[in-house]
Amino acid sequence: GSRAATRVGLMQAQRLAGELAMAGLAITSGLASGIDGAAHEGALAVGGITLAVLGCGPDRVYPPRHDGLMQRIRAEGGLLVSELAPGTLPCAWHFPRRNRVISALSLGVLVVEAGPDSGSIITARAACDMSRDVWAVPGPVQSLQSRGCHQLIRQGQAMLVETAADVLTDVMPRLRQWYGQPAGPCRNGSDRVRPPRAEPGAAALALRDGMDWQVQAIDDLVAAGLGTPGAILAALGELELLGWV
Repeated sequence: GSRAATRVGLMQAQRLAGELAMAGLAITSGLASGIDGAAHEGALAVGGITLAVLGCGPDRVYPPRHDGLMQRIRAEGGLLVSELAPGTLPCAWHFPRRNRVISALSLGVLVVEAGPDSGSIITARAACDMSRDVWAVPGPVQSLQSRGCHQLIRQGQAMLVETAADVLTDVMPRLRQWYGQPAGPCRNGSDRVRPPRAEPGAAALALRDGMDWQVQAIDDLVAAGLGTPGAILAALGELELLGWV
């Protein structure tokens, strides 16, 4: 996904990657800023396996601020992959090549957030050329960072995804066939990514119902009379812990 990701896009990438990793899939991404980094973080947060495909030599870090993330991937059983020789510096023309390697290594490509000219579109089209599955997460129609996803869906190049279970429904039958397991609905994977949620307390319950299942700013919730900023933040914390937001 996009380097210039939105806050919502980063949260979606981390959540989806974490849920897919919990279901036993390895998460492959490009260690870039934005969505890539969030996907790696999501897999690591649940003890999953993640692969980072680099646009530089395997002994280099790009972007430099992801040095810590790179070391965690290495230390926690992941893999660093590069077709470039050690010592090779990152260059602009390396990244389209890297994106094709990501597609080649993967069962499918999930585009969480991408502009119309994003490198993620290269990854998705390479996946189509390699007969891989392609999925895309829709976003707000006014968001530039969702236009690439919408374009892929509109052109029939990607399947629409809202939850990790949508991806698992597509890939689990194939994996079962590969490993000699009986085909059938994806009950186990779906159950693992949709744990039961406890009901919140009265204040958090009122806030949850008042949010109307939309993305909301704190100021808007205050203006709607749902509480003071401090009370709303406390209730949001409870809702987050219980898996409602």
